[in-house]
Amino acid sequence: RPGLSSRCTSPQQSRLAFVNCIGTGEIVGIDIRKPAVVGRFKLEGGPDAVPVQFSVTEAGFPVWAANQGMGSAGLALSATKISDIPIGFKPVGLAAEESGKRAFLVGPDSDRLARAEADGGMKSFNLIAPGGGNKGVACTRDGNLVAAVHPLKQCASVLRGQELRLRHLEG
Repeated sequence: RPGLSSRCTSPQQSRLAFVNCIGTGEIVGIDIRKPAVVGRFKLEGGPDAVPVQFSVTEAGFPVWAANQGMGSAGLALSATKISDIPIGFKPVGLAAEESGKRAFLVGPDSDRLARAEADGGMKSFNLIAPGGGNKGVACTRDGNLVAAVHPLKQCASVLRGQELRLRHLEG
């Protein structure tokens, strides 16, 4: 199918796989035991959504997506309860804590990290390197340690604690 991404994740002890379809703005659930498509949902923005990265909890939902096309964090609490949380930039990197209550997003043209909350809240934090270049992001299971990598600057922003205070590493 055109627009199918190479990104795939498999929660639920490898019973289901989820695949993002960039051309349609969908995330598709596949039962890998059959194999068969068992569900699909569209992010807000439909084909303009561009879900470049996503994260799925062990239970399957919530699903977080970096909705690059809409400049938001896409959140699916179920296949029918889908929302967007505007973050103010077009994200390319996403990491979510294990419970799925919070996701962290970064983008190439922003010097901010966004923390999106499942209850619809959003807060942003300064990073040490300005925009210009893709960034990667990772977090611990509880979300109290977040690292955003700045390859063009050969450094990383490290945010720690409940309020995510900025630290940095030189590379």
